[in-house]
Amino acid sequence: MATSYQTLPAELYRSHEVYEREIDTVFRRSWACAGRAEYVAEPGAYHATDVAGQNIVIVRDHDGTLRAFHNVCRHRGALLCDAGTGTLKRAIKCPYHAWAYGLDGKLIGTPNVRPDEIDRSQYGLHGLPIAEWEGTLFVDIGGNAGPFDDYIASHDDDPLYLTRFNLGDLRIARTTTRDVQANWKIVVENYRECLHCPTVHPELVDMIPAYRSGSVQEADPRGDYGVGIKPGAAALTLSGATTVPPLPGLSEEEGLSVYGSYLFPNCMIDINGTYANLTTLLPRSEHSTIVVTDYLLPPDVIADPALATGLDALVEFMEIVIDQDTVVAERTQQGIGSRAFDRGVYPEKDAALHAFNERYRQLVAGAE
Repeated sequence: MATSYQTLPAELYRSHEVYEREIDTVFRRSWACAGRAEYVAEPGAYHATDVAGQNIVIVRDHDGTLRAFHNVCRHRGALLCDAGTGTLKRAIKCPYHAWAYGLDGKLIGTPNVRPDEIDRSQYGLHGLPIAEWEGTLFVDIGGNAGPFDDYIASHDDDPLYLTRFNLGDLRIARTTTRDVQANWKIVVENYRECLHCPTVHPELVDMIPAYRSGSVQEADPRGDYGVGIKPGAAALTLSGATTVPPLPGLSEEEGLSVYGSYLFPNCMIDINGTYANLTTLLPRSEHSTIVVTDYLLPPDVIADPALATGLDALVEFMEIVIDQDTVVAERTQQGIGSRAFDRGVYPEKDAALHAFNERYRQLVAGAE
């Protein structure tokens, strides 16, 4: 007998009220990806970003300790640091009234406000838990996500197997950013299935013939989460050729395979033989998601000018795939706005999407 499940209700993809609730029920109860640790590699470095409308700033203090704070001045709520990366001297200084905070978050300066007017010890920055895993930063913006080790071990596609690829040794070679006009859950669901691959990704299924089956899970019988590229190809490029060497430490089979894992709620990590991708989803509204793609390679490969053309070819191929995904995600958002569409259906090959929906449902239900 056929097994299928219904999707989440369409309203959960198109309602602004639902999106606002998700900030508290999902994103403030999960560890969320906030980019690569190399943004804050040196003492005094900071990285400011926005996760589901929540502004955060990550710093490395002068003792080398990673810290994360809500990027909000305690005086009148002004944004402290503009989005991006940079270097601080000794303090985080508000550009509005010049209140200053040490890199440990303590309020240390209030120009024209005497120390006896307020208790500075009560108005430090709001801190939040932060973890670094395989060179990637995760923050618990609500303080309710529980231990990070429990979180990382809780995924159905077991991201812990990625540790053997030494992702922490890689560095960002390129970054691309897109404002995808689709709900963040649509972007996740598209990543987690391959029924669309034969129609949407002709270049990808040519390079990875197993994807023609329409299933990521069934594509690889090896049991190591890897899927092989086609015979005779050396890498995911339009020609199948590359001058970029495989990632260090990979076996011949691993260097000719691709691997991927989704970390709830906003992170995907892919190993593509010669490089890795970190994809970070930064929801902006019920119908807008910033998709940041970091291309990760060994530092010596990035620094070698002779390999620049080879790197271009790797990025070119993956950007084609991402552009194709963007088109269908936006088409889904447009279509799901129809009042004629109440909810869809998941056939058996969409099992990973159903698992995502169930984790989402459990968080939402647990917060009510």
